[in-house]
Amino acid sequence: MKNLSRLVGFIPAAAFLGLSVLASGCTPTCTQTCNKLTSCEENSDWAGEYAELCAENCERQYNQYEIWDDTQLIDALDESKICVRDSTCEQIAEGECYDDEIYSF
Repeated sequence: MKNLSRLVGFIPAAAFLGLSVLASGCTPTCTQTCNKLTSCEENSDWAGEYAELCAENCERQYNQYEIWDDTQLIDALDESKICVRDSTCEQIAEGECYDDEIYSF
């Protein structure tokens, strides 16, 4: 019975730890990334429209990389989305997450 109580106490802690690792290691979606980018903009009048257009273009870009089977570009795009999630608006504005390999424009 003693071992069972230890196990029961361990399961929630392990589940919490597992969820924490998963949450911090997940790549944000295009929508999450674009919402973060538009939240950094001061002009909120067009932010909603831009976020939607941004997410559509991001998904298209990702799909194209999959068609090309280019894992390097897929990884670079994922790293960029993680960078946006983890950076402040000031860091993003300074170009912290800019990668000319995936943003050729």
